[in-house]
Amino acid sequence: MEFIDTRAVNIASSHLSSQTLTIDATGKAQGANVECRKVLVKAESGKTVLIGGPDVGTNSPPVPDDYYLPLTVSNTKYLNFHGTENDKVYLIVLE
Repeated sequence: MEFIDTRAVNIASSHLSSQTLTIDATGKAQGANVECRKVLVKAESGKTVLIGGPDVGTNSPPVPDDYYLPLTVSNTKYLNFHGTENDKVYLIVLE
């Protein structure tokens, strides 16, 4: 079981939800259409998933696989990732 260190992240929110994204056959994954204030993002353990669509190339920053990265975003549909087919990205959504 993995734990989130909430000391570094203000997670005060009226509602929490989660999404599990799977990289598709084209190497892409995109968040669902959910309005939010902040998202905590983590890649599947041992996998390399990059932030952004595949058109941005390998200059994209990686999604950490050992902790949740806080991102400020107004809707999860703006989150795009690329990597190897069937790799997972986990989102904790602060609505």
